[in-house]
Amino acid sequence: MKANSKVVVRGSIIMFIGIVARTIILFIRKIYIGRALGAEILGSFTLAHTIFQIVTLISLFGLYRTINRFSPQFRTEKNDNKLNTLIGTFLKFSVLLSIVFTIIVFGCAPFFSDLFNDQQLAQELRILILCTPLFIGIRLLVAISTSFENTKLEALIEHIMLTITTTVALVILVSLGIREHAISYSFLIGYVLNLALTVFLTRYTNLKHLKFSKLLKNFDKRYLFYSIPIFIFSVLTFLTQWFDTFILGYFNSSEDVGVYNIALTISTLPTLLSSSLSTSFFPTVSRLISSGELKETKRLYRDIIRILLFITVPLMATLVAFSNEILGVFGKEFHSSNFLMLYLIFGALFTIVTGPIDLVLTALDKQKMVTVNAIISIVVSIILSFLLIPKYGILGAAIANSAAISTQRLLGLIELKLIKNFTPYTMKTYFIIFVGSVLSLSLYLLKPYVIPEVIYSNMLLAIGFLALCTVGSYSAFLIIVVLFKLYHEKDKNLIITTIRKFIPNGLPN
Repeated sequence: MKANSKVVVRGSIIMFIGIVARTIILFIRKIYIGRALGAEILGSFTLAHTIFQIVTLISLFGLYRTINRFSPQFRTEKNDNKLNTLIGTFLKFSVLLSIVFTIIVFGCAPFFSDLFNDQQLAQELRILILCTPLFIGIRLLVAISTSFENTKLEALIEHIMLTITTTVALVILVSLGIREHAISYSFLIGYVLNLALTVFLTRYTNLKHLKFSKLLKNFDKRYLFYSIPIFIFSVLTFLTQWFDTFILGYFNSSEDVGVYNIALTISTLPTLLSSSLSTSFFPTVSRLISSGELKETKRLYRDIIRILLFITVPLMATLVAFSNEILGVFGKEFHSSNFLMLYLIFGALFTIVTGPIDLVLTALDKQKMVTVNAIISIVVSIILSFLLIPKYGILGAAIANSAAISTQRLLGLIELKLIKNFTPYTMKTYFIIFVGSVLSLSLYLLKPYVIPEVIYSNMLLAIGFLALCTVGSYSAFLIIVVLFKLYHEKDKNLIITTIRKFIPNGLPN
C-alpha cells in the first residue's frame, strides 16, 4: 500500500475518532433534549441553527477549501509569501463578512419568526447568530492546520471539545431552571470557550510560526474569484440537504421539524466516516493532481470507496431494520413511519458509494461543474419539497432530501467517468451493497421474533439492545466478507500499518 493511502487513512482515523466521540455525545444530548425539552423546542432550535449554518457558509465563502487546495502546493514550493497572502485573504474577508451578517440577521430575527409562525425562533436566532464570528475564527485556525495534512486540531476542537462544552453547558442551564433558549445559550458559551482554547493550542501546531499581525497586511482578490464556485456549491449543497427542513417548518409545525431533525441526524451516521476521510483526502489528492499523478489519484479514490462501504454497510442495515425503535429512544413524540429512515438512508447510501467525488472534481479544477450539479440538485429539492411535503409531511421531506442528494452525486460520478475515466467500482463493490440489502431485510424480518416489547419500556435497556444488534450486524457482515473474500490483501496491510502508527511500541511483525 503506497504512502498516500496511509496518510489519508491515518488522518481519517484521527478525524473518525473525533467524529465518533462527537456523535456519541450528540446522541446523548439529543436524547436529553427530546426527553427534557420536547420536540417543539428542538424544532425551533433546528430552524435557528439552519439559518446560522447558512450565514457561516456565506461568511466562509469557500475559502476553507481554497486554503486546502493551494496550501499543499505552496508548501511544496516553499513559497511563504503566497501562503501568507492566502491565509490573510481568508482572515480579512471572512471575519469582516461574518460580523456584517451577524448584525443583519440579528435585526431580521422577527421576520424569520413570523415566516415560520414560531414565536420562540426570533430569540433563539439572536442568541445563536452571535456565534458566527467565533465560528469563523475557529474554522480559520482549523483550516490552516488541516492544509498541513494535520487533522488533530479539527478532531479535538470541532468534534470533541465543542460538543462536550455545549452539552455540559446545556445540562447546567436546564438544571438551573433555564429551559427557554437553553440550547442556543449553551452554543454561545461553547463557541467562546473553544475559540480561546483553539488560539491557545495553535502554539503546539503548524500554526505556531504564523504571525497574524503580518497576515493582516496580505490580501489577493484572485483567491476570492477562485472560491466563488466552491462557495456556491457549498451553499447549494447545504440547501439541498436542509431545504426540505425549511419547507417542513413552513407547512407543518416545529414539532414535526424536531422529529425530522432526529431522523435526519440518525440517517447521516454512515456518512460521518466519509466526512472524516474527506478532511485528509482533499489536501492529499490536490497534491497528487498538482504533481500529475492521476493514476495514483484514481487508485486512492477507489480505495476510499471500498473502505467506506466495508465500515458503513452493516450500520445502514441496522438503521433501516430498527428505525422506529431507534427513534423511540428519544421519546414518544419521535415515533414515526418505518419508511422514514429507509428513504433517508437511500440518500446516505449514494453519499457513501460516490465518496468525496466533489473534492476530486474540485482538485481537477472542475469546480464550475460541481456548482452546476449542485444547482440541478437544489432544483430537484425545491420541486419535490413543494409537491410532497404539503401532502405527505415528514415522509415527503425525506423523499425530497434523498432524491436531491442522489441526483447531485450521480451527476458527479458520470462527469468523472467522462473526464478522467475514473471508475471506482468492481464486482466486489456491487456484491457488498447486495449483502447489505439482504442483511437489512433479514434483520427486519427477524425483529419481531427476537425483540421482546418490554425492552422498549426502559430507555437504557433499549439503547443497550440496539447496540447489541449493531454488533451482531457487523459480525454477520464480517463473516460474509471473509467467506466470500470480498476484501483485498492491501486492505489488511493498510489496517496493520495504520495501527502501528498509533501504538507507541508498534505491533509485532
